[in-house]
Amino acid sequence: MYLKQIYLILIITAISIETHAQKALDTLYANEHQNVALFFPIPIQKAVTGHQGFVFTYNREKEGYFGLLQAVEGKTSNLLVMTSDGRVYTFLLQYAKELPQFNYFIGLEKSIGNAWPLPEKKAIEMKKATHDPELIKNCNLLLDQKHGILKTKRKNGIRLGLESMTYKDDKMYLVFAIQNSSTIDFAMNYLDILRKIGTNKRRTAYQGLSIEPIFRFKQPKTIKSGETKRFVYVLPKFVPISGEIVLFDLNESKGSRKTVLKYRIKRF
Repeated sequence: MYLKQIYLILIITAISIETHAQKALDTLYANEHQNVALFFPIPIQKAVTGHQGFVFTYNREKEGYFGLLQAVEGKTSNLLVMTSDGRVYTFLLQYAKELPQFNYFIGLEKSIGNAWPLPEKKAIEMKKATHDPELIKNCNLLLDQKHGILKTKRKNGIRLGLESMTYKDDKMYLVFAIQNSSTIDFAMNYLDILRKIGTNKRRTAYQGLSIEPIFRFKQPKTIKSGETKRFVYVLPKFVPISGEIVLFDLNESKGSRKTVLKYRIKRF
């Protein structure tokens, strides 16, 4: 009964999530003899599998970052997980006698959306930012200036460029440019910013710490074929560390084009 209640809650929650885009689901393999560990960047709040042949155990008393998956031979199923920040993750589950992998490090980019709106404090902060004359003035000044290119990434005719990173009044200003050299208009879905956490040793997967802008200035909805659009993101109290890698994940709204720009902080 308890699992059914959680399952119902999660289904209702998942229906109301604000999704970035329809993403292809990853398949996780499990059996009855070995544990498969899933590590999440944010503590697990709720989780449920679609069939009793798959069992996902995690600490229900004290929120933890990982859970263990086991299964008995039978039909395929799915796993739905919600972390304490409201992010929702979903995976396909399949039985396998021989497991291809024992440990999965789940990055924030695997989330299919958020189960609830931004916290009230954050929402108020963002609303105030949109009417802050100082922020608007700073953004306009940055767009009026000519910047060199710190880093660019081109894929499928879409070039994402990071022009400038400016720290002012406890805020980080990022100037971006998106150029569409393809023959198809690019409808922008989202541009996520992730700070990479982890190590490259032995191909260990990175986890990403998401940074939510408090202000998006002149962010375009569509970049037409042959167009270049420039805009500014303002981040709250973000002080980069020398050598740190920041990911800028650009995704198309009505299509499959995706560009991920990796920028290593050299010195700030």
